[in-house]
Amino acid sequence: MTNNSIFRAFMLMAISLFVSATFVSCEKESGDDDNNTSPTGNSALVGKWEVGDSGAEYGSFEFTNDSKYIITQRVSSPPAGARSLRAATDGQQPVYIIIIFGDYSQLNNTGNLFELDLKEFGTISITLGNDGKSITVIVNGETYTASKTEEIPSTSNDKTDLLCHTWEFKEYTIIEDLFPEDEKEWLIREDGNEWKIKYEQEINAYGKGTTVTFTKAGTYFVSYPNDDVFNAQWEWENISKGTMKYWEEVYNDGGVVTVTVTATTLEVQKDYVLTKLVR
Repeated sequence: MTNNSIFRAFMLMAISLFVSATFVSCEKESGDDDNNTSPTGNSALVGKWEVGDSGAEYGSFEFTNDSKYIITQRVSSPPAGARSLRAATDGQQPVYIIIIFGDYSQLNNTGNLFELDLKEFGTISITLGNDGKSITVIVNGETYTASKTEEIPSTSNDKTDLLCHTWEFKEYTIIEDLFPEDEKEWLIREDGNEWKIKYEQEINAYGKGTTVTFTKAGTYFVSYPNDDVFNAQWEWENISKGTMKYWEEVYNDGGVVTVTVTATTLEVQKDYVLTKLVR
């Protein structure tokens, strides 16, 4: 199989695990940290908080039930070694938006004041407003005011609750009955009767080590093992049928997938590829 064929197949994969990353990663994974502890008593902070000042260094802070944080940061120059960047404009001065992702734990909580340890990012202090809809965040001595975004509501069958976690890639499976005949014929000529096995081996090599996070704030976040990330939005297209749409507004990436989710497994089908993820 040629490199072009592998890349074409990769771009057809389910969800945006299979979209070329369009954001620079400033990812801070700490999955190997044996001392990481789940936070307690911070459920009021779970959600996405958007900073009101559009010119502030940090654009949003998001915290998940799985003890993950997702932060957007504006910088005036690309980080060293960056491969791809999303650039916004602020007059004539370019602004680069990077995504910071990792694990967090709670250090202290007194009333509405929370102190969090964001692994490899640092310690931040958060004061929750009495209405529960706003916070003030202190990062490196700077204070940011943020408001909580609306969430996708839970449903009677808990499908939203089941989905909104961080998932680890397990495997891709080809649905042979849906596979395009012309591509199948080409692969058979290349690889013989073992074309499907070899094809799955090729595409599974790309998925290994990838994680996917869905949140009730509509965040859809993919963390690749090469330190690239993909940050987009999602919503149910038809929850009873399990269809979901996702999109990335700046580059107009997106699509519709079908999901089947339980407490420990997530299966996503797009076209002829079934992606399996686990918790």
